[in-house]
Amino acid sequence: MTNWYTLAPEVHDIILSFFCKDIIHEYSQFNPEDIYRLSSLEAENPVWPKPPEILRNFTSALLTCRSFYHTLNRLKLNGRPPITRLQSVQARKCILIAEHVLTNTQWDVGHVDIGVFMRLAGVFWKNPVVCKDFGIIVYVMEVLEEEGLLMLIPHLEEWVTQHVNPMPAQPTFVARRLDDGGTMERYSARSVPVFQTGSRIGPEGVGGHLMSIKGLYEGSEVVELAERVIEGRRSQTTRAYAMMQQRANRGIIKCCPVLKELGRTSEEWWLFSFTHRPHRRWWILVNFREKWIWGNMCEPKLCVWDDLWEPSSWKVGEHTFDLGWLIAEDNEWTDMGSP
Repeated sequence: MTNWYTLAPEVHDIILSFFCKDIIHEYSQFNPEDIYRLSSLEAENPVWPKPPEILRNFTSALLTCRSFYHTLNRLKLNGRPPITRLQSVQARKCILIAEHVLTNTQWDVGHVDIGVFMRLAGVFWKNPVVCKDFGIIVYVMEVLEEEGLLMLIPHLEEWVTQHVNPMPAQPTFVARRLDDGGTMERYSARSVPVFQTGSRIGPEGVGGHLMSIKGLYEGSEVVELAERVIEGRRSQTTRAYAMMQQRANRGIIKCCPVLKELGRTSEEWWLFSFTHRPHRRWWILVNFREKWIWGNMCEPKLCVWDDLWEPSSWKVGEHTFDLGWLIAEDNEWTDMGSP
């Protein structure tokens, strides 16, 4: 009786070649209407949806048996392995989704659910083609709504490590406004924490997307620089300026108590900044080792995660991670559905 193992290796190649071509063809399809359709499926509570069924079918084939696994890894379609071709398609699909959201006037820039990317593209941040290109994941983050950013960033430690470089000697500090420059009214526009720069920085440079910080800045340079700009001269000692900065830090912590958590560990934090967004100066602090995350679009309570894939298990104070943690509101987002 004929079965898979009695067939010649050449027949195995032919059958699985057709299978791979169908998989790649179907996965390559992109219809912008799917973004609108899937955005209407946004869950009330944070949850990771399943990746595309077509990718799950390919993964299932890889795991079927050793013969399937070795054949699928050995095959070449137009000179490239099927897995490599799927990785390239996934990278392109992420770019297409982001481009459509950024350029289509029916969308409010920066607002698409992370579930849209998961359902259409899959677990893109584990794709070596995507990870190698710093800009692709940055591009995706540019179009994510705030909850999606908070769900995605804890998964990005490997990507961060891959792309950061040693921090240059200057500057020694970086400032970020607590308010978002748009809809949030919790913080004053004068509430500006100043952070001590850490040892590493991403390719975008200071003011861009990624850098490490050591905590709140306690030196003298910020206050002295402000006085020189306003008064045109220096009137205090270096120690006096540093004491003024530390007093300012205490005011910032009183306004936003979560920033006190920066001093609880010697580990550097990562600062993700999204200052390019008009009227939404969002930034997020994350400590991968301690599994802590907080953003200025959130209530001033630290979020602690355990299982990366179960955001509903994450803890914010004594509560679970949900939309109630977010304070950045935008009424235009609530009605986004079909065009």
